[in-house]
Amino acid sequence: MIEIIDFNKIGIFLLGSILCPFIMPFLNLHKDFMSEMKTEIINSGIGVKIFTIYTDVLHEGKETYNYYYENNILFQKIMIDSIELYDNIHSIIYNYKLEPKTKKNYWININILNNLININESKTEYILNEKYYFLEDDNEKNTSLMCEHNTNIIKNIKKNNLISILLIVKNKEKNHTIVNLDNEINYTSEKSKVKFISIEYEDPLLNKKTEIVLNDNLLYENNEILSPAFIKRYIDYNPLDINYTPHYKLHIMDSNINMITLTKDNYIKLGKTRYDIIDNK
Repeated sequence: MIEIIDFNKIGIFLLGSILCPFIMPFLNLHKDFMSEMKTEIINSGIGVKIFTIYTDVLHEGKETYNYYYENNILFQKIMIDSIELYDNIHSIIYNYKLEPKTKKNYWININILNNLININESKTEYILNEKYYFLEDDNEKNTSLMCEHNTNIIKNIKKNNLISILLIVKNKEKNHTIVNLDNEINYTSEKSKVKFISIEYEDPLLNKKTEIVLNDNLLYENNEILSPAFIKRYIDYNPLDINYTPHYKLHIMDSNINMITLTKDNYIKLGKTRYDIIDNK
């Protein structure tokens, strides 16, 4: 009888062989932790010591991981590919979008939120039309020309059919966001010192509130955030069990414990140390 080769087992064996040198230190750390924890429980039974040992082991594990990540190209690639695979599977299961990951990590994203709705599976959803433009480098002149070309196209669209427009330019880890297309992007903008303690999205019809967490790459001077298109895009790109409604309310608490409420009629523009509430035109 001809023996059938189990390629799954071969793949698991090869993957295990590759990962073994990296995983073993973590397993040894875990083993040492369990041994020390058992000794402490028997000898003293003091929870504080157990907690101290636990945090020490976690710190050692983190240091070991960082060492291999920074000094071993193979380990780094495996970790990056594993995280990307996890993100892709997670987005499919929970039905949300992922931003593209390019080699240069540099692109322009145009979003147009209009009054068109899509009735799908007995749900009414507002449509966010978006398009990506991928750039080969971060040449400011080329980016400005591309942005100007696209903003001119958008301005020629009938405004009475639009709820909101959002232009995003991603430059490595920094995102520039524009709502008012008459404004220019400042590519040398610094990190804003403005902080928000909490942001909650409320659907008044469902009496339901959902927390919104902004990434640090959005918190730069002159960035315009929390407009209707911004909110719709945030919902589409996160695993949230909510739908966009133009009747939404944003309840915001800033770092000075000031409470403000935004609707589809306004958004926020970030400054260096303060923010302004801007009315949609």
